Amino acid sequence: MTAATERRTANRRTEDNYRKAIEDIRDFAIFMIGTDGIITNWNLGAQLILGYSEEEIIGKDAARFFTPEDRAKDIPQKEMSTAAMSGRAEDERWHLRRDGSRFWASGVMTPVRDSDGKLIGFSKVMRDMTERNKLTEERDRFFALSMDMLAIVHLDGRFQRINPAFQQVLGFSEEELLAMSLFELVHPDDRSDTKSGYGKLSTGEPIKWMENRLRTKEGTYKWVAWSYFPVPEDGLVFGVGRDMTELRQMHEVLRLRAEELENANRIKDEFLATMSHELRTPLTSIMGWARLLGSNRLKDKEKERAVHVIQRNAEAQSKLIEDLLDVSRIITGKLRIEVQPVSFASITETAINSLRPAIDAKQLHLETTIDPAAGPILGDPARLQQIVANLLSNAIKFTPAGGRIDVRLQRPDSHVRLEIADSGVGIPAEDLPYIFERFRQVDASNVRTHGGLGLGLAIVDYLVRQQAGTVCAKSDGLGKGATFTVEFPLTSSEVTRSEPGVEVFTDVAKALMEETEPVVEAKLRHRSILLVEDDSETQELLKTVLGRHGAQVTAVSSSTGALAEIARSKPDVIISDIGMSGENGYELIRKIRSLDPHEGGHIPAIALTAYAGSADRRRALLAGFQTHLGKPVDPDDLLAVILSLTFQRGTSGEQPKDC
Repeated sequence: MTAATERRTANRRTEDNYRKAIEDIRDFAIFMIGTDGIITNWNLGAQLILGYSEEEIIGKDAARFFTPEDRAKDIPQKEMSTAAMSGRAEDERWHLRRDGSRFWASGVMTPVRDSDGKLIGFSKVMRDMTERNKLTEERDRFFALSMDMLAIVHLDGRFQRINPAFQQVLGFSEEELLAMSLFELVHPDDRSDTKSGYGKLSTGEPIKWMENRLRTKEGTYKWVAWSYFPVPEDGLVFGVGRDMTELRQMHEVLRLRAEELENANRIKDEFLATMSHELRTPLTSIMGWARLLGSNRLKDKEKERAVHVIQRNAEAQSKLIEDLLDVSRIITGKLRIEVQPVSFASITETAINSLRPAIDAKQLHLETTIDPAAGPILGDPARLQQIVANLLSNAIKFTPAGGRIDVRLQRPDSHVRLEIADSGVGIPAEDLPYIFERFRQVDASNVRTHGGLGLGLAIVDYLVRQQAGTVCAKSDGLGKGATFTVEFPLTSSEVTRSEPGVEVFTDVAKALMEETEPVVEAKLRHRSILLVEDDSETQELLKTVLGRHGAQVTAVSSSTGALAEIARSKPDVIISDIGMSGENGYELIRKIRSLDPHEGGHIPAIALTAYAGSADRRRALLAGFQTHLGKPVDPDDLLAVILSLTFQRGTSGEQPKDC
């Protein structure tokens, strides 16, 4: 055998082995087609992937592997043209198997030429990518549906891909974000740490936790917590972020609440320490002088002094205890206010006269200006005197010997105004907003210049508001004194007499019913009133009177109807007759007071009855009514009582602290 023959035999053997190897490949479909697209060669992988045997497919058009949509677009011919011109054509698309099922495949077509370079056909290699495509779709679906902010970011901060959650949190569109750098969105104060973190990512070190603030489209910032996983060889990082703004706000609220509770505990501890000191101080004097008296060793002048000291300290301790009891009643809602028309001028004078000995003892200069016409107002005489006495006692306590106190009572417009100004120690500006708070004192140090529990102003504030008034404090600072101002509205009848052209309600019900002119001022606007009255004429009269003042009146004629209405609407105030058929007013109010507060158990109630004796009044108050009005009732008095009882609701409990 010649050398040439041996070479040809060897080459033929190599080609046979190569062809055999290709034909036996199972993971790839490899086949040959002519320039007309007809299949000329077929391997085992093609049979397994496409489902045709070699006998079935040789001589058939390879276009049958493409979907009808792609054939309509002439994709098979375009693929051969591209391969012939460019030397290679790649695609990744849906294809068809012999049974008609679709599968996702990638394909590479290359031209086959003879030794002269003439195109004689094409070879095509296909791979079934269905599973990989499924995984890709699932990944993309997770990317799209994730509630977390997902981003693929270049190490220089440019976004490569972001998910919808990222867009929703910041408000930017996908196009806007892809044109940005992450560092553009980071808050300036967080930018340095963020860039430092990206420096670690470039070395392949993941970041389990990073927080920064990102700018939203509206210009606000949101806190985002990140986890980053780097792919340094691709220059990319995969970021998973979560909007932490609301959580941080909750933490801040909880932190502030914890500070408030800690502060409240501190104030409570300071108050208890002060209370212990204030109660023990007079008790020490009382017990000490009492022992000396019991020893029978004191001279007559010393005995007289001992009695005076014991009496003075007992009175001081009694005042402290009464303040504590009043605060307890306020907290539990058991402090009674029994309103009636009173002259505020005479009450003010009485309070001043009761404190003159204390004023003279400190040699204070007292200047009083009291308008005798300052009244009448609707209030509780004892509580009004307590208000004036507390404010004046405060001025006496905090004004040094030889100082000045001015008391002015005037009647501007439809109000009476009491001002008590002193030249005392004054109030720091930072303490003014808290001056009326319970258990709060400006000077809570161990060495306190002035005695007392610091409850007087809190009691004043509560009593004033409960009687439809306002109180405020003003001071230019330490050493510059303080001024307390209290205002109460005049009774309605007094207001209408002082305003020409305003008609007063007549006492005759029929004339009132025929009156068509509305009242000048809807004083009861936004107040809802439940009227419990079984007499239809009285019911109609009261609905008319109260309705013309702006009230929303619901009338029922029985205890059962009243309880049902309370459960439904929770009125601001209840007006109930006493002598009704069936259950009377006493039985009704007891049932109401047995309810929980959120069920209406604390709704203020007025007893309106023909039983007008003092015993009837006491019985009504003991049963649970806030006040008692006898029939026939003056509409102006009824209006004033309602305003007093609903004052806190009507003002949303706002407490003015500055004049």
